Amino acid sequence: VPAPTIGNPGEFTMLELAEMIKEVVAPQLPPSVPAPTIVFKENTSDDPQKRKPDITKAKTLLKWEPKVALRDGLGRMIEDFKTRLGL
Repeated sequence: VPAPTIGNPGEFTMLELAEMIKEVVAPQLPPSVPAPTIVFKENTSDDPQKRKPDITKAKTLLKWEPKVALRDGLGRMIEDFKTRLGL
């Protein structure tokens, strides 16, 4: 049985994700660190056009589905990284 896809089933653009990350990260930066900026790059040939994972197998086989909203999860991830890095 192939491994089920695990991810956020919400559909959003990479720009929307980058802006969300920027909104979550920027307020936590020390004043000496410049504000984050978004840099646009050309897509690679293998860049997926659809970024909405189908989590049907995860729901069916594992009885799993995300319980944390993406924005909240980003905040938790940042706090975890800060802890791991001793910041």
